[in-house]
Amino acid sequence: MFAKKLFPRLASILLIGMMVSTLAGPVYAAPSLAATTWYVATTGNDSNSCSSPASPCLTINGAIGKAADGDTIFVAVGTYTGAGTEVVLINKSVTLSGGWNASFTTQSGMSTIDGQSTRSGLIINSGVTVTLERFTIQNGNVNGNGGGIYNAGTLTINNSSLNNNQATSPACSLGGGIYNQNSGVLTLNSTTVSANNAGCYGAGMFNDGGTVTLTDSLVSGNTVSGSGGGITNWNGVMNVNNSRIGGNTASNGDAGGIYIYRGVVTINNSTIDSNKALSTFNGYGGAIELVGDNLILNNSTVSNNMSYNCGAIYNQTGTIKIYNGTIATNSSTGTTSGGICNTYVGTVTLWNSCEPTVVLGAVLVWNDRQH
Repeated sequence: MFAKKLFPRLASILLIGMMVSTLAGPVYAAPSLAATTWYVATTGNDSNSCSSPASPCLTINGAIGKAADGDTIFVAVGTYTGAGTEVVLINKSVTLSGGWNASFTTQSGMSTIDGQSTRSGLIINSGVTVTLERFTIQNGNVNGNGGGIYNAGTLTINNSSLNNNQATSPACSLGGGIYNQNSGVLTLNSTTVSANNAGCYGAGMFNDGGTVTLTDSLVSGNTVSGSGGGITNWNGVMNVNNSRIGGNTASNGDAGGIYIYRGVVTINNSTIDSNKALSTFNGYGGAIELVGDNLILNNSTVSNNMSYNCGAIYNQTGTIKIYNGTIATNSSTGTTSGGICNTYVGTVTLWNSCEPTVVLGAVLVWNDRQH
C-alpha cells in the first residue's frame, strides 16, 4: 500500500524536475571577458580612463596598471621616460603597440622608451607573454644586466630597435641591449640591435640559458669590453634566420660577433661579417668562438672578420657543422689562421650539398681533429 502511494509521488517529483531543467536551459561556463584596448600619449594623464583615444594615459606603466592579461596598449609616437630602476615594468600578458599618430588612426611611426642613461628601458617579469611592436628602446643604463631590456618571460619584438643601451657597471655586466634570463623565450622579428655596450659579455644581447630566435634582424655596431661583441649565448638555444651579425667589437676579449659558451646555436641563411676581436692577448675568433656543445651554419657567410688569432671562427671544445657556407676574406693579425682554428678536442665538419662549402684563409688544425 505504501509503495503504491510512493511511486506516483516520485514520478511527479521527477517530472517537475525535468520541466524546471528544460525551462532553465542548459548551463554554460561564464564567458571570458573581451580583451580591452588602452591608450597612451605624451599629452595624457594616468588619472584618465585611458580607455579611449580622447582620454589616454601619460605613461605606459599607468596603462599596464589598468590592463588585464590579454589586453592591448596603443602608444602614440613620442618619447616616454620614467623614474626608479626602469621606464616600463611589464607584469601582465599584454601587447604594446607603438607608433600611432595622435588620434590613434594610423600606425606609421615609432614610439620611444628612453632610459635617459640612468635606468633600464623595460623589465619583463617571469610567467607573462608580451608582444612589443614599433618601439625604439634607447639610452638604457643599468647597474647590472640588461640595459635596454631584461626579459624573464616570453617576449616577441617586432619592427623595433634597441640603440645606445649599456650594462657596464659593475665591470662584468651582461647584455647591454638585451638580457634574456634562463626562463626567457625571446623572439626578434625585423628588429635592429645596435650601438649597445656591455662590460663583460654580450653587448648586443646575452642569452643566459633561455631560448632566442632572430629573424630578418640586424645586430651591429655593438661593443663589449670582454667577449661577444654582438651576442653571447650561455647554455641557451639560439636560432638566427635571414639576419646579419656585423660590425661588432670585442675590445679586450674573444668573439667580436658571437660568443657561444655551451648550448646550441643554429644560423640559417645569414651573414656574420666585419666583426673584430682586438685583444692581442686573448683575441680569438673575429666572428665566432665556440666553447662546448654545438654550432650549425646553414647557407651562411662568414666574411671580413678580424682578430689577433683565428680571424673567422675559433672552436675551442665544441662541434661545428657547416652546410653550404662560405668562409672568406677573414684575417688574423697574429700568427694563427685567418679562417678556422680547431683545437684537439673540437670537431669541424664541412658538408657540401647543392653548393660547395668554401673555406679561404686556411684551417688551422691541432692534433688532426678537423675532417
